[in-house]
Amino acid sequence: MSRNEKDESTSRGNPSGFSRRDVIKGASLSLGLASVGIGAASAAAQSAPGRVTTELDHDPVPPPAVTSYETDILVVGSGFAGMAAAVTAREAGKNVLMVDKGHPGYSGCSPFPQCYQFFDAKYGDDAQHQTMMSMRAGEYIANLDWYKVYLEESRSCFDQLVEWGYYARYPKASEGKIDYYAAKQEYEYHQAYAASDRRKKWVAILASKKIDAVDRTMIVDVIEQNGRVAGAIGIHVPSGAVITFKARAVILCTGIGSYKNSGYPNSGNSFDHEWIAWRHGIPVTGKEWDHFEATNSIAPSNNWRNYSWGYLENIHATSSAFSQKSVTPEAYIGHRNPLLSALADVTDGIVENKPEDYSKQALSNSLIPNPEDPRNIGNNVDPMPVRNIYGASIGMGIFKNNGVFCGIDDLAGATSLPGLYASGDALASMMYGATYTPGQGGSTVVSHIQGRRSAKHAADYLAHSAPQPLDPAKVAALSDEYLAPMKRKKGINPRWAADVLHSVMAPWWVSISRSEATLQSALLQVEHLRDKVVPVLAARDPHDLRLCHEVAHKVLDAEMKLRASLARKESRGAFYRSDYPFRDDKNFLCYITLSRGADGKMAVSKVPVKDAWKGDTSEPYEKRYLARLPGEAKALGLKDPQGDRA
Repeated sequence: MSRNEKDESTSRGNPSGFSRRDVIKGASLSLGLASVGIGAASAAAQSAPGRVTTELDHDPVPPPAVTSYETDILVVGSGFAGMAAAVTAREAGKNVLMVDKGHPGYSGCSPFPQCYQFFDAKYGDDAQHQTMMSMRAGEYIANLDWYKVYLEESRSCFDQLVEWGYYARYPKASEGKIDYYAAKQEYEYHQAYAASDRRKKWVAILASKKIDAVDRTMIVDVIEQNGRVAGAIGIHVPSGAVITFKARAVILCTGIGSYKNSGYPNSGNSFDHEWIAWRHGIPVTGKEWDHFEATNSIAPSNNWRNYSWGYLENIHATSSAFSQKSVTPEAYIGHRNPLLSALADVTDGIVENKPEDYSKQALSNSLIPNPEDPRNIGNNVDPMPVRNIYGASIGMGIFKNNGVFCGIDDLAGATSLPGLYASGDALASMMYGATYTPGQGGSTVVSHIQGRRSAKHAADYLAHSAPQPLDPAKVAALSDEYLAPMKRKKGINPRWAADVLHSVMAPWWVSISRSEATLQSALLQVEHLRDKVVPVLAARDPHDLRLCHEVAHKVLDAEMKLRASLARKESRGAFYRSDYPFRDDKNFLCYITLSRGADGKMAVSKVPVKDAWKGDTSEPYEKRYLARLPGEAKALGLKDPQGDRA
């Protein structure tokens, strides 16, 4: 082996000396109806049977100068939750290191938040009214303890955002005569305010707090020693080098995920936190609840076209859509549930083809009557395209309701593994219940709140926890396990596997109108992907290696989603089953949790919600639930003023 070849292999932490030049040679593996191969960078590979489109070949990237780190608190992810966690831990006097698959300012919600919601009684917001509305809109499974935290802490988080300079004001596009569909105007607007680009401010905040960041590195697992967190292991995506992190506490701020991004900017988020939780016996919840994000038919897979103004403009503050007493449940509940619109557009499998006016723009208005309210600063109207196609990101769950479950009483994101925390969209706080209820800007502020809380708790934890050693044998074993796809000479292309998973989970009978038969059918296919495809995913380079792990995480999430959906034999909020088209308060005022059992199989359990969150259970059904679902009235013998669509 030449010196250069040896350097390539050892830089990846590959003890076998497996070189990039030994990567898979264009072989293919037959699987069911498809013959799919992973090709090396050769002409022969270009004509491999069944080969799917992949990245262009690129030269090897050298490993980073540092591949081993030690810190007090490791923050995984650099969005709103990650930034808040890192700053809070640093201000508590702890050594902090941030790591991200991307780059600070370009990860999570940090590049494109349009708004930021906070509560302030001084301007007419009513805590009792908002709590009642959240309880009812969330269909009585919203975690009202977390909602109380939001009411108490959201304003101080906004003040911190201002302090960071992230809320700097400059003219919004809607203050001029802007044609949303005119690319030239879009470009000119961007150039005029390039100096205000908020993505750069994220890096400036880190620098001002003396917080180091390791970018383009995927954390694939945390390392557990003596029943506590000892650190984490990751892969530097450009080079494939194994990076180790010795840390006394780890905070997962890894965001949400989807099976395929189509018009919604959730980038490469892929349920990494759920994989880590699963590996360490930590429960996951909220998997049955989908967020029916919409896109538009003009450019359904072009998220720049759909969200470009959101990337460019400054953030405006908002209040909750039901902050004022004048907003009644009758006027609000149902309108906030996009499932109803999705169901209305699907009848016997036929999606109505509606004529469109391509010149339309949807205008988002903040409903704040008080002119002195700081949430009225600037212009709170954004030009956006009309979004008329639901399901832009199949598999994406309701913000703050999907992911790691830390217990019904937890308000810090502390998992059952000492030293491991979760916050933001990685934490299933179930704050919004059965559908996303808050209106604009509710997700960013809660990520901010939860990042701060997790960091405070982690800093306190360090005071009574001794550092745990990183066992070299365990690190070596994990390195071998996570580099395995690079060593396979034959295997399945992760892009093809991701497409198959998407084809299984995307149909409306799995993602919108579910039933026992359709869920069981999808589960059978996902189990086959789990058992026959994931173990033989193969990578021709480190970028493929990242995709192999992301596909494994997505397949795990899909199994969780299907098992949770099978367990919840009712319909509620953003979850609908055509064979159970009604709410069942007796059996399902609960959370469905999933975890790895002692036998290695997926265990499904119920965690009842607190009685205080259930509302008045003696209230007549038709008054307790104002939004009627297809088939519900007929099944329960109710009068349906909306007309029974089933």
